[in-house]
Amino acid sequence: MAEEKTTKIKKKKWYQIVSPNVFKEEILGETLVAEPQLILGKTLSINLANLMQDSKQQNINVKFQVNEIRGENAHTHIVGYEVIPATIRRLVRRGKKRVDMSFVCETSDRKSIRIKPMLITKKTMKSSILAAAQKSIRGFLSENIKKMSYESLVSNLISHRLQHSLRDSIRKIYPFRMCEIREMRIEKKAAPEEKAKEPLKEEKKEEAGETKDKGEKKEAREEEKEEAKKEADKSEEEKK
Repeated sequence: MAEEKTTKIKKKKWYQIVSPNVFKEEILGETLVAEPQLILGKTLSINLANLMQDSKQQNINVKFQVNEIRGENAHTHIVGYEVIPATIRRLVRRGKKRVDMSFVCETSDRKSIRIKPMLITKKTMKSSILAAAQKSIRGFLSENIKKMSYESLVSNLISHRLQHSLRDSIRKIYPFRMCEIREMRIEKKAAPEEKAKEPLKEEKKEEAGETKDKGEKKEAREEEKEEAKKEADKSEEEKK
C-alpha cells in the first residue's frame, strides 16, 4: 500500500503595516500572510488627508514601501510623493500653458531621487522667460536638495516648505499662475542596457516638446489674427 504524503499548511498571521517616524508610526493597514518575508518590498499609496487628519491635503498621495519586519509590525519608508493627476487637470484651463519638468537630484545622504516640478502660465509668454524660469527651478531644487537628508526632504515636501521657497524664488523672474512639485520618488538605478537607451528617450521627449510648442505658437498666431480682425471690424462700424 502506497504511503500517503501529508503537506503541512502554515498558519497565516496578521501583521500591522506601520508608517515611518515622520508620521509617528501610525498604522496604515493590516495584511494576512503565512511568512512575514513575503511582505518585504510591498508598496501602498495613502492619501495625505487621512494621514494628517487634514482635508486640505486630500490632493496628495504618499507611497510607502515595507522595508523591515519587527515582531508583528511591518515597518515602511516613504518612496514617493504625488499630487493627484485629476487635481492638476482641473488647474489647467483654456489659454493657460502647463510646463512639466523632470530631473534627478541627490540628497546629502546620497539618495538619488527624481523630482518633477510643474509650471502653469497665466497667458502666452516669451520662450526666453520660460527657459530662464526652468533653469532657475532646476538650480534652486538641486542646490537645496543636496543640503538635505532624504528624511528632511520628505518632511519639507509634506509641510510644503520646499514648495513655498521655490515659489518665492521663481516670483523674481515671472509671476506664474502656479509653481508646484507634482511628484517625487526614489530613482531606481538603471541597468547598463537601460542607460544606453536613456539619451534616445530624452531626444524623443525634446522632439515631442518642440512639436507641441509649434502647435501652441500656431494657435497663438491664429488667436492674434482673430483679435485683429475683430478690432478692424469694430473700427469700420465706428466710421459708419
